[in-house]
Amino acid sequence: MEQTGQMVPISKSELEAFLSELADFTKRYQVALTELDSASSKLEGVREDVRQRISKSGDALSQIRQAIEKLCERTEEFLEEINTERT
Repeated sequence: MEQTGQMVPISKSELEAFLSELADFTKRYQVALTELDSASSKLEGVREDVRQRISKSGDALSQIRQAIEKLCERTEEFLEEINTERT
């Protein structure tokens, strides 16, 4: 029961209604694409912000680690001085 190549008669008003619905669908599709593009751009901005914050956090953690290591070294030196003085 294949029906290829057959034309189905439609009225002018049916064709106009179809074209109107098609135009409306096309407009809604374009709006959806624009909103999707906007959301994608915002998401990329958020990703970049997170990357920068992680990078800054890493830098801060590195500085804290260096300060703690230096403090530990100074404390060790101080304790060695105290032990040397006692003996």
